[in-house]
Amino acid sequence: AARLVAANARDESGARVLRAGVEIKLEPGWKTYWRYPGDSGVPPVFDFSASDNVKEATVLFPAPMRFPDGAGGFSIGYKGAVILPVRVVPKDAKRPATLRMKFDYAACEKLCVPAKANAELVLGGGSSSQDAAVSAAEARVPKPGKEIGRAHV
Repeated sequence: AARLVAANARDESGARVLRAGVEIKLEPGWKTYWRYPGDSGVPPVFDFSASDNVKEATVLFPAPMRFPDGAGGFSIGYKGAVILPVRVVPKDAKRPATLRMKFDYAACEKLCVPAKANAELVLGGGSSSQDAAVSAAEARVPKPGKEIGRAHV
């Protein structure tokens, strides 16, 4: 199952950013895939184009796990439950944004089953009971590394 959950808004560099999450819950033994699924698997595809007052919606991916794909290779993704944070920049920060999502992904046990989810969520920036869960998922999103030097040959 997949759904949208709201988180509290934040101010970033003087701009108001709305926050949400795509919550995916899987049955025990099932998995879904990261943005790069590894040797096999299906990457998730998001479409927010039907949203209102949304300039940009960016899906963030918490650090995934690696698991054998059953064919001698490895896949990359998630088991159990995961929240993929969504950073939403509204066109007009003084108005609520309506996030409309079409989401295609795969849920796999031994075989993969294509899955689709459609969800709608109004983001006004107020308090949300899901803020801690979305914040925890954001904390698990890998950050760009810093170059610490180059080897010379």
